[in-house]
Amino acid sequence: MSTTHKPAHPASTGDDLRQKAEKIFRKKRDLPSEDPGKLPPDETRRILHELQVQQIELELQNEELRRVQLELEATRTRYFDLYELAPVGYCTISSKGQILEANLTAATLLEADKTLLANKPLTAFIAPDDQTTCHLQLKKLFDTGQPQSFELRTARKDGAAFWLQLTANLAQDQGGEPVSRLTLHDISRLKQAEEELRNNSEVRFQKLLREVQSVAVQGYRPDGTTLYWNQASETLYGYSAQEAIGRNLLELIIPPGMRPDFSQTIEKMLQTGQPVPPAELTLMRKDGTAVTVFSSHALLQLPGQAPELYCIDIDLSDRKMAEEALRESEERYRQLFESASDAIFLISPDSCQIIDANKKASELYGYSHQELLTKTSMDISAEPEQTFQRTLETQTIHDHDMRLHRKKDGTVLPVEITAQAVVLKEKPAMLVAVRDTTERRQAEEEKTKLEALNWQLQKRESLRRMAGAIAHHFNNRLGVVIGNLEMAIDDLPRGVGPAYSLATALQAAKKAAEVSGLLLTYLGQTTGRCEPLDLAETCRATLPLLLAATPKTINFQIDLPTPGPTVSANANQIQQILNNLVTNAWEASDGSKGIIGLKVSTVAPAEIPDEHRFPIGWQPGDCLYACIEIKDSGCGIADEDIHKLFDPFFSNKFTGRGLGLSVVLGVVKAHEGAVSVESEPGKGSIFSVFLPLSNEEALTRRILETPPKPSWAERERTILLVDDEDTMREMATAMLTRLGYKALSARNGSEAVAIYQQKKDEIHCVVCDLTMPEMDGYETFILLKQIAPEVKVILSSGYSREQVIELFEGRGLAGFLQKPYSQAEMAAIVLQVLENRE
Repeated sequence: MSTTHKPAHPASTGDDLRQKAEKIFRKKRDLPSEDPGKLPPDETRRILHELQVQQIELELQNEELRRVQLELEATRTRYFDLYELAPVGYCTISSKGQILEANLTAATLLEADKTLLANKPLTAFIAPDDQTTCHLQLKKLFDTGQPQSFELRTARKDGAAFWLQLTANLAQDQGGEPVSRLTLHDISRLKQAEEELRNNSEVRFQKLLREVQSVAVQGYRPDGTTLYWNQASETLYGYSAQEAIGRNLLELIIPPGMRPDFSQTIEKMLQTGQPVPPAELTLMRKDGTAVTVFSSHALLQLPGQAPELYCIDIDLSDRKMAEEALRESEERYRQLFESASDAIFLISPDSCQIIDANKKASELYGYSHQELLTKTSMDISAEPEQTFQRTLETQTIHDHDMRLHRKKDGTVLPVEITAQAVVLKEKPAMLVAVRDTTERRQAEEEKTKLEALNWQLQKRESLRRMAGAIAHHFNNRLGVVIGNLEMAIDDLPRGVGPAYSLATALQAAKKAAEVSGLLLTYLGQTTGRCEPLDLAETCRATLPLLLAATPKTINFQIDLPTPGPTVSANANQIQQILNNLVTNAWEASDGSKGIIGLKVSTVAPAEIPDEHRFPIGWQPGDCLYACIEIKDSGCGIADEDIHKLFDPFFSNKFTGRGLGLSVVLGVVKAHEGAVSVESEPGKGSIFSVFLPLSNEEALTRRILETPPKPSWAERERTILLVDDEDTMREMATAMLTRLGYKALSARNGSEAVAIYQQKKDEIHCVVCDLTMPEMDGYETFILLKQIAPEVKVILSSGYSREQVIELFEGRGLAGFLQKPYSQAEMAAIVLQVLENRE
């Protein structure tokens, strides 16, 4: 075996050295001379020049020789390490069987001095009994050219048998002559073990095989009769040695379908003397179950004895289970890989080539699987080249990196990438999961919208609570004011002096009560009495009032169909909507000429705009809607102000205005409708009110009911008044007394229940406030009904009648008194309840 090494620098030629020497001399010659006037003659200078150049040339040659010597030494060291110190013996043998070259290991194995091996015949180192085998094997190699492998014993000085396994391959030397390259392996220990096994006694042989727990050994005669059965065979096949010995091996462990072939294999092994090549077989246990083993056979021929066969089996069940588990694991991996909801790639970190991709990747990017395998990660990237190059150089992808990719059709795709380094078939790779974030980004945008919507809803809810609390407390206070003013007026001469002033104050208090009522309307808590209305006809009937209240500079454009759509609504509140929207429209004109459009139509749910629609979160139902559209040519509304339009007392006009649109929203909300706004600064606004259509026929006329007049016939009736507000309770008690009733009062529900238990036989009616601490009106009502189911209870509240009636529906509430109330309203409801009027 030889190794060549190319020098790092080729050796310099003579001409090269000469040129280098001339160059160095000229460089030295240019240096200034110490005594320019004493230069030698021309011939002397020439000879001196030649000598100096040759000296430099010799120095360069020496330097080149030292460099080549170092390289040769390094090559020799590498050759020595790779060839001479190899753990395997190497020899080169001529066609005549002579040793041409051998390494140190080969010399050691042949027990010879390496320097004395050259041209010695190989057979000189082979045991006499095996020299013929060596000669025949080498001759076969040179004749056929086929590699040969054989075992030989060497001739040792101590006479001991030393076994080598030789592998011979045909080659050519530098002259083209055929030679044999031999590799020599020491198999002495193996042969020694085999020899010891053969030479040991039967007892020792059986003891050895019996103690091998992982290798099942069975010995049998050529006819199949079992001679030997070790403990591992008992464990593997389930037969005890006593059960197995003497029976035919084929019947014990060979499945029926394999028996003919097995018999032929035994016969062939006996004829040729060669063992059957080891193989993986599926044999049979005692219980009939299959077991996979790695089986090898040996033929034992002892001198003077019949041949014996031995079967050596290793249980592969665990390995098979591991292989099956691995197969299942790979199958699960492939299933997970293919069924993953994310696109998954295996990418080479060096070339960025896509090694594999799952089904989702094909679906996401629009490429077939084969097309993806021709792509690199850069081919699907939509990012600037410098960004991708920076990632490629650092080879770092942080988890959940946000990137841009490009599909086959050119669509840019926002994605989230998670990458992990893995090893695939002993090569590094990147496992990259890609998730399409298009829906997430849309969801985040939707979330932002919903958060803004939620903020609006929270603000509306806060305003609703504030307005409800104000209305409740305001009504209680106004009730005291109105009641006391009425009683004071009754005690004074009418029309003059203090009576006139008190009457004026009373009117102002009633106006304030109307404002409180508007707050409840804003909350959508009052609808009043609803009836089927022709919406266009209702608008037409309201027109004279609208025209009278509108400046003369405003022109109306009316579009009211006949008949119009029918809605279930309160006519007065529809008029409130029209009045507030028209007022808002002409005020937007800022006193200048303008046009206001009033239009009534029928629209489908899909035609209702979803932008700038109120109440926040309202969704149209599965029905048609009537639409009132008020359009103006005014100043318009900034987009950031539209969501504030319906807040109580918000106004971009002047302080003290702005409740009108809040009332519009409250009425629309109470009628389960919506209002939308379209506006742009300088281009006017359109307010559209949507109310669900009614299936009832619209009334052609309204029947007005005259409230019952109070009667003074029923005197000396006892009324129990319950209210936690002292001033309100005192005022209402005074009212009842003036009306001729005997009044009892209670500060809270608990006190009212106690009084009623004591005097229930003389109490004819209970007037109870709804909102009270500790025990509210509802709880008080329930307890009073438990004491006396026939008790007549009138609930009094600043909340709307509809809310209270809904709360007490089906529980026998006798009546409702809306706060603030006058003495006449108190008289009417009490008389109605006492006389059982409807």
